[in-house]
Amino acid sequence: TFEHCWPMPNWSPEQLKQLNSLRGYRNVFIAESQIAAWNVIPDETTRVIRHALDSHLFSPGNNERVNQILCVVNDYKNRGSILGFQDYLEITNGLPVRRIGDTPGFSKSAKDVNDLVNEYRTSTIFINTSIFSPIPMSLLEAMSCSCACLSYSACEVPYYIQDGFNGLLYNDIKEAKEKVRLLLNDRDLREILGSNARQTIIEKCNLERFTREWNEVFNEVIS
Repeated sequence: TFEHCWPMPNWSPEQLKQLNSLRGYRNVFIAESQIAAWNVIPDETTRVIRHALDSHLFSPGNNERVNQILCVVNDYKNRGSILGFQDYLEITNGLPVRRIGDTPGFSKSAKDVNDLVNEYRTSTIFINTSIFSPIPMSLLEAMSCSCACLSYSACEVPYYIQDGFNGLLYNDIKEAKEKVRLLLNDRDLREILGSNARQTIIEKCNLERFTREWNEVFNEVIS
């Protein structure tokens, strides 16, 4: 089995226990803290395989960047309690934004992966307001494309973003508003954060490592 989400806070202990009973020969999570969040006691069947992405595809490029705040989220409104939709509206109110994702009446999806990469390459700032997603892939993709990223400090985000080094983290709306305006007004800071963010992805989201670890799991199950 593969579990990539975070337990919802409104689940009862009985629901969590029932879901925990759905175990396989190998049970793969994407972070150690996620195992703890599910109240799973690690054993020989438990593995952690962290995310990876193609940093050659998701790369900075030579595009002229627009000083705007990009978000990449599907179904933002309906999943607002998980993804922080109302927080997003308050944080970015009156500021230059670019919205990508399948959310009727709010934003449209990129045409294809190359179009998505171009969105990252042509925006200076990326914002992640997710509350219960362990680590949104869109955030990692934006980091790989050297966007200056601002994210809510939740779940596994602090494993990838060190505040002030390769991105900025916030814990409340007031802090987010201050930091997003700082990014909009400080080009040097954006460039430093973006460069460090890309290096982080190259080091922590290596495809070769990811493939090797999954092959190990498959071979263990087969044997």
